Amino acid sequence: MSSRIYHKHVYDKNTFMIFCNMNCNGADMAMDSDALYQLVGERIRDARNRASLSQAKLAEKLQMSRTSVVNIEAGRQRLPLHVLWQVAEELGTEAALLLPKQSDYQKQTQPISLSKDMIEKIEEAANGDPATRINLTNFISKIKAQGQR
Repeated sequence: MSSRIYHKHVYDKNTFMIFCNMNCNGADMAMDSDALYQLVGERIRDARNRASLSQAKLAEKLQMSRTSVVNIEAGRQRLPLHVLWQVAEELGTEAALLLPKQSDYQKQTQPISLSKDMIEKIEEAANGDPATRINLTNFISKIKAQGQR
């Protein structure tokens, strides 16, 4: 069974929306695992700060590098379930509390609509380069999504 994650950018003159879906053998499931790991990382960072632990100290307790803790907190490194359990133990919390609520995840993964004015500014800044347009749109969308939380 193969699965692939894809980002679909829908663009017209009035809106630009980004959808993230997981496609497993033709079945669409609204799942953006990057967003899930980003939310888990944010919760770990918040719990670590409440426990007054530095990233280096937590890494030492978990017997991993500080870089791994940085990447876990940023959602770039996917931690296995047993490591999540160890993280929770070191932070004095329950592993379940490090997982986002479904409502928080759904807010994070909703399509983002940009105004016509914003699209024009992105097009102007991208100067006809599609990759730059996508990077700018993703950046602005992340900022906009953070403001909606």
